Amino acid sequence: MFNSFVIKNKLNQQYYIIRLAYQASPSRALKPDIIKDEFTAISFVNNLEVPLGYWESIGTRNTFYTYSNWRNSNPWKRIEEYAAAALVQGSLCAYKTTSLAELHKTAGQLTITNTAEGTLKIQPAAMLLLNNSAAIKSVGTITDALQIVNQLTINDEALIKLLNANNIPVAKSGIQTPSDVLASALLRGEFVVAVIPETRTSSMEMDYEMVGISNPGNPPPRIQKETSIAVNSTVDAIAEPTSLEECQERLKTARDNIIENGYAAKYSDKELVTKSKDGSVDKARFLVSFQPVNNQSDAKLAFQKDNGLVAIWASSFDMLENADSDPQIIADLLATGYDPKKDYVLHIVDRGEDLTLFGENTFVPTWDKLEEPAIQQLEPKYHDAIGGVLNSDYQKQYAAHMEDYWEKDLNEFSKKDQKIFLSSIEQEQQQFSARHALRTEFGANSEFTGDGMTQCRHTGNNHGVVETLTLENNPPTIAEMNNVTTIHLTPIKG
Repeated sequence: MFNSFVIKNKLNQQYYIIRLAYQASPSRALKPDIIKDEFTAISFVNNLEVPLGYWESIGTRNTFYTYSNWRNSNPWKRIEEYAAAALVQGSLCAYKTTSLAELHKTAGQLTITNTAEGTLKIQPAAMLLLNNSAAIKSVGTITDALQIVNQLTINDEALIKLLNANNIPVAKSGIQTPSDVLASALLRGEFVVAVIPETRTSSMEMDYEMVGISNPGNPPPRIQKETSIAVNSTVDAIAEPTSLEECQERLKTARDNIIENGYAAKYSDKELVTKSKDGSVDKARFLVSFQPVNNQSDAKLAFQKDNGLVAIWASSFDMLENADSDPQIIADLLATGYDPKKDYVLHIVDRGEDLTLFGENTFVPTWDKLEEPAIQQLEPKYHDAIGGVLNSDYQKQYAAHMEDYWEKDLNEFSKKDQKIFLSSIEQEQQQFSARHALRTEFGANSEFTGDGMTQCRHTGNNHGVVETLTLENNPPTIAEMNNVTTIHLTPIKG
């Protein structure tokens, strides 16, 4: 649901959390911006970078200033004008805050470890609008607040930027230091101390498991730990991106980390197995699709078949974040071919907070989960054989057949070449035809594992990432999708 969301105002570069007024505020210190007139409100709304369907979703949930009643009185006005009216009326609130990417960047400097309570994370109270399940440490006196602040490693420049972005100006007179201002903000409740209980036997062990590194002799760099802190699903309001812009900023951070420290897997094999089963990947808000550049104006996220079906193989942003935007690393993790002579892109798709903007039928493709869509989408002549080929045993046979297929210099997508190959095998013609239909119609190739995870050609893990499959009929082109950003990938040299 679009209960609250971090959104950028492109006019003044300020970030806001938009929230329905009836939803309880987690801190009395949080004060929304007051917008008193309609002209200011409509200008504000028009400059917000919101995903497709955002205001409609807000309108259906606003029970105090209902969109349906407003629409009946204003049948010719745009939905943005309703949002502006709701802001003036007060049933919709806008809270100033910082970019989540900026907060993510300074996360390590705002964290205090090895305390009696556990790990302490300083964050704007506005972040509780996104995650109000955090356990908050009480700060009773200015002495207590200063004692906490003095343990931080954040520099004055970054702290001033953070305070200003959260509507807490730092006086230029020099009477108060930025640390003093932060301490006062903690006391008032404008910033909070979130407590993350320790769940590991030692902080050293926790660091390795967070980034999926099994060798304690090679500890991960700190920046890698911070970008991967969501592994254990602890309370952390900045663990997942909330906008396409933040996705891009986090990839820049990952790129800097690879250049400085080399690539490190975000999750261990064990954690990938868990994630392939727990629903976290196919229910992720942001999906990423890796593919060669297609400059056609009617290009879609994947090739559209004659029957209108588009099978989109992707993964979550979380799965590929540590790979940055390096096409070779991404190709290795996805176990797909990489041609250095080609240009590649990464399409990042925002499915919306309630996952209704794209791919509501997205799933992690395993043998069991493929059977139903295979029966629905493939021709009836394949149905009897489908059950017998959706397993690892037949997959080995199919992979061997495909090696023979390519040795004969046949095109796997050519109907004519398929008939030629079938005539060369006396048995299993029906099984091969059914399995190959899964290849040509769905994209399940000869390296498909059937366990929801890709093979890995990168050193470190046996598995690459947990993958997703989205089956769409006649979807819009990429150019028509407002919820997609495309990143052109540049290899990291050296």
